[in-house]
Order: sequence, then structure tokens, then C-alpha cells
Amino acid sequence: MLFDGGVREARVEDLEGMLNAAFDEKLSSINSKAAGLILNIEQAKALFVEACDHFDRSTVPPDRESIRAASESYVIEQKSVYTGTLRRLIAADRPADDRNLYTSYHSKLASAKALMDEVLKANNKFRIVLEAYANELGRFKNAYTGIERSVKELGLRLDSKANELNEYNSLLQEIERLAAFDREAAELARAESEIGQEPGGPPSKDADAAEPMRKLLSEKRAEIGNLDKAAFDARGTIMARLAPLEKPARKYEHGTTSKMHLTYYLEDPVGTLSNNENAMREFSQHVISLKKEIQENRIVAKNTSEAMHAIDFVLHEDISSFIEEIRILKSKRDAAEQEAAGLERLIREIDRAEGEKKRKVMAASEIKEELKRISAARDTSKSKIEGMFERFYKRKIRIIG
Repeated sequence: MLFDGGVREARVEDLEGMLNAAFDEKLSSINSKAAGLILNIEQAKALFVEACDHFDRSTVPPDRESIRAASESYVIEQKSVYTGTLRRLIAADRPADDRNLYTSYHSKLASAKALMDEVLKANNKFRIVLEAYANELGRFKNAYTGIERSVKELGLRLDSKANELNEYNSLLQEIERLAAFDREAAELARAESEIGQEPGGPPSKDADAAEPMRKLLSEKRAEIGNLDKAAFDARGTIMARLAPLEKPARKYEHGTTSKMHLTYYLEDPVGTLSNNENAMREFSQHVISLKKEIQENRIVAKNTSEAMHAIDFVLHEDISSFIEEIRILKSKRDAAEQEAAGLERLIREIDRAEGEKKRKVMAASEIKEELKRISAARDTSKSKIEGMFERFYKRKIRIIG
């Protein structure tokens, strides 16, 4: 219902839906492009299936030199298993979150990233097939590159809306807080009805038994945020330090016969080098070769000094230190996340127990005082939500009920 020149009345249960609609409207500038990128990902997945079909129909024999001790019949059999694995990965259902445009695109982005990771794992598992049919993989590479490009661009476009996402999350949190006040008030009202009359004796003054855990949980969430930021900063340092090698690396690859590409590592050094000594060793060997090419003027770098600093960053094992730091930060974050989840479970259990206790022992006078406190807190939360809707989304609302 509208009144007072466009102010809309809303019940608490309507607020999240209104928030998602307002958030969608604010994200309209990326909707068309993001939808196109999702379509590109789906088309690339279809190309993957077509590549599997074409690969299955191909009668080109495996390269004997590549399969070494394995029999030709075994490699042909594994070829069929490989395409079947890819089809299952592409057809697999992955969870989607359609609350709003952002969560929808973010969940689809996560699904595409998961598919890319699973395809790489399958490639590693069926390495003998890829080596034996190296000249038959062009369609697969094109399909994978199509997904990779769209995933990268979609991630950048979602990242560009970080401020809008922070606004959304802060308002959603306040809406959830208001809903919690409503639930607590309803529970207290039921308890008041059950008591029926004011009991004798002094009112209970028990403190919130879960308060220390709530404080610890808040600290743990802050710790997780700090660990995420530290890992993000370390990853950013690695990418910045390696950036001067991107163009020389492409020139290097243009003239090499190696099947492993230097840019493969430069595009995602943390993902490709973490916990992988062989990859780190191979990466370093490529960098040594690149260094020689630059020093002997067979490859000309735009800024030789910066390129040599980037090479030293790799060869002096500085990059290993940063990657190890990210690994340690991730380990700490996983541990902190487990602790936070454990605290949340304990708080829920305590809250349930405390709620039962309050229903049984809280005097009517105490319930009335608690209801007054909750009512005041609820009014404050309502005003805050109304202000945030107007500030973030230029929408005037009045919460009723």
C-alpha cells in the first residue's frame, strides 16, 4: 500500500523480498552482460559435448611414441572413458541460489569454476589419452578457453559491485535482526500467557550464558576476515610481481616446442603452484630459459629491469614464500571457520536451553520488562531498516505490524 507521496507499507516478512527486488534493480547495469556471459558458458559446455562426440567418432590412431609401454587397445579404451567422464561432469547438477541477480550469477560462476577444476583433474587422470591424441584436442581447448574467458569476465563484473553487495548484506543482516526480535517477542508473549500470573519471589537476573561465546564468535569472524584479506593481499603481490613477465612469456612460448606453457603458471600462480613441487620446478625451469632468452637478446622485454626483477622473484624463491604464506593463511582460516561453526552450534544449543528455562522460571514482571526492551530495540531496528532502504535504494518504506 502506498501513502504520503510514495511511501510503501511493508510487513517484516515482506522486507527480504523487497530488498532482493531493489538489489536487482541496482544491478541492472550488469544484468545484460552477465546474462550473456552465462549464455557463453552454457554454449562452451555444449561445445565440450560436441568435442566429446567428435573425439569418439575419430578413427585417428594414438601416437605410438606417446603411449610408451601401454597397449594401443588400452589407450583407445581410456579415450572412451575420458569422454564419458567429461559428459558426466558437464551434465552434473550444481546448487543454484536465485534469491537475486547477484546470488544467481555468483552461484553459476562458482559452478563454472568447479567444472573447470573437475575438467583439469580429469585431464590429469587421463594424461595418457591427452598425450596420445595431442593433435585431436583443439575442440576441447577451445571449449575450455570459452568457459575460462567468460568466468574471468563474470568474476570481474561481480567484483565491481562489491560496494552494492556490502550494502545489501548490511541491510539483510538488519532485517534478520528485526525478524529475530519478532520471534523473541512472540516467544515471550507465549511464556507470559503460560505463566498467567505474577509469581512470588524476586525476579531472575541470570545473564546471557552464551554472551562470552557470542563475543568469541564475533572475534573469530573478524579473524577470518583478516585472514581472507591477508591471503588476498599476498595473492595480489604475487600477480603484481609477475606481471612484467606476461608479454615476454608469450614471446617465449611462440618459439618453444614445450607442451607446458609458461603463461599457464602466470595466469594463476597460486592455484597451479601450491603444494606442487613438480610444477614449481617446471615453472622455475621455464623462467630460467626465459631469462637466458632475454639476456641473449632473443626476446626483447619492454622493461628489461622489471622483467629481471620478476625473474629473481621466482628464482630466489620469494614466490615460494608468498605461496606458503597463502597456504598457511588458508589452513588458519579453515581452522577458524571450524571453530566459528562449533561456536554457532553451541550458541544455538544454549539459546534453546535458555529459552526453555525462561519459559519455565521467568516471572511475569520480568517478561513485561523484557518485552519493553525488545519493543524498543525493534523500533530502533525498524527505523534503521527504513533509513537504509531510502539511503541505498531511494525507496521510502514504513514497516507495519
